[in-house]
Amino acid sequence: MNSFKIFGLVGITVLGFIFSQSNNQKVGHINSNLLLGIMPEYKSAKSSLQGYADGFEDQLQDMQDDAQLLWKEFEKEGISDEEKKELSNKINLIQSEMEKFSSSSQEKINNKEKELVESVLEKANRAISKVASENGYSYIIDYSTGALLHAEESTNIMPLVKAELGI
Repeated sequence: MNSFKIFGLVGITVLGFIFSQSNNQKVGHINSNLLLGIMPEYKSAKSSLQGYADGFEDQLQDMQDDAQLLWKEFEKEGISDEEKKELSNKINLIQSEMEKFSSSSQEKINNKEKELVESVLEKANRAISKVASENGYSYIIDYSTGALLHAEESTNIMPLVKAELGI
């Protein structure tokens, strides 16, 4: 039981030291998802992306309609086995094309999203860094993702660690 008291006392002492040393550092937070959601550029990019995706969805729907027409013809009475085989092959071909098209279009949509949203993200990040610097924030944390969005260069210990390692 005494070891718990000692660890607790050491923990409290360490936390007190950390907080006393960080009094001159301001830490801010932001919800970048919320920020993006209210940016007009982001809304425009999302709208443009939706229109782009709708075009693929329409093409996929046309392919599905074609397959359904062939299926209805396949189910008709009085068609020969050879006609059924031909229709079955056409249906299978359309289904295969639909799978390829769906995969390809999703990749294109993802690339388009990256293209459209990247500049908006850069603008938001520049604004966050500018506000942080102008208002004396040492760190800005995005609490929607847990990412560190801004850190003062002076707090980067990479040069010290490299020196310690001799690199």
